[in-house]
Amino acid sequence: MNDRRETFDGLGSQLDAKAAKVRMRKDARAVRAAAAVQWPDACNVLARYADALPSVSVVGFYMPIRDELDPRPLAFATGAALALPATDGTAMTFTLWRPGDPLEKSAFGVPEPSGEEVVPDLLLIPLLAFDAQMNRLGYGAGHYDRYIARHPMTLRFGVAYAAQQRDDIIVEPHDMPLHGIITEQGLSRGL
Repeated sequence: MNDRRETFDGLGSQLDAKAAKVRMRKDARAVRAAAAVQWPDACNVLARYADALPSVSVVGFYMPIRDELDPRPLAFATGAALALPATDGTAMTFTLWRPGDPLEKSAFGVPEPSGEEVVPDLLLIPLLAFDAQMNRLGYGAGHYDRYIARHPMTLRFGVAYAAQQRDDIIVEPHDMPLHGIITEQGLSRGL
C-alpha cells in the first residue's frame, strides 16, 4: 500500500479532502482534454502494449466518453473475451460483450450492454489522474473502488495519457490502487 494513504479524523478533514479532490478533478479534466488534442492517435498506440499485459480469459474495459482515452484497440488486441461495465447507480457489474452487440445509454449517459454477467480477470479502468504509486483519481462516485473491493483478485490497469500523471493524488482509505498504468508511452507496473 501507499505510505501516503491518509486516515481522515473527523468531518473537517473529510470535507477538506473532498473539496481538494473536486479542485483536482477540475484541473485533471483540463489536462486530459489538452492531452487528447495532442495525442489523437493514442488509442492505437496503446494497442502495441497488449502483449505486455498478463494473458487472461476476460478483459473488462469501458466505452470512452468525452475525452477519455479509448481502450477499445487495446482491449481487442488482447485476444481475450470482452466485458463492459453496467451500474444500477450504486453497484457495478460487468457483462460479456462482442463488437456489434447492442448498447443502451445508462442514467450516467454511458453505453452499457445487457447479457451474461462475468467477473473479468483484468480491468482497463478510466481515470482523471494517477501517480507513480498507481493511485488513481476517478470521477468520485466510487464505482470502480467498490467493484475492486468485492473482487480484489481482478488485475487492474489504468488507461491514461502520460500527461495525466501528477504527484499530489489525495488517497483515502477506500481508494484502491492499480496494478499498472498504460499510456501512449508504455506500461508502468505497481503493486
